[in-house]
Amino acid sequence: MGVADKIEKNETKRGSCFNSKNNEDEERKRVSSLTWVKVKQFIGTPRRSDFALDKEELPAIKRKEILLESLCWTTDHYMKIFDVALGSVMVGEQVASVIDTLHEDYPLNALVACSCGWRTHAIVNPEEEPVRRLIDIGNLPASLYLGTLGLPG
Repeated sequence: MGVADKIEKNETKRGSCFNSKNNEDEERKRVSSLTWVKVKQFIGTPRRSDFALDKEELPAIKRKEILLESLCWTTDHYMKIFDVALGSVMVGEQVASVIDTLHEDYPLNALVACSCGWRTHAIVNPEEEPVRRLIDIGNLPASLYLGTLGLPG
């Protein structure tokens, strides 16, 4: 079996997000997300010991949702003013790539900015939460969207 045959077989097995009448019934990509959780109040400069790395299992996406994989997120000094409850994921803006989609305006591999906090993966419904599509900046680092091209810039 050649490479083209394998690709065609996988595409047929996986199906398309938008062609099927029963998208919700199809098997979707499920992932685990690593999250940075605040475990101590900051005294002065935040330290590694103020956070714990946690893992959460994400459900399969539903209609109009997108599954994101974070490329980078904010770690700005001003973030310590936010009253993040102990045991909660740290707040923050992130640049992410769409890795699964059931939303026609957000294709696979699209770059977005959203306020998903310090986590490796997130599920978002762009019609209920602010998500910004980002323009392609070529080989420049994605972190530019959070600095020079983002809120502080």
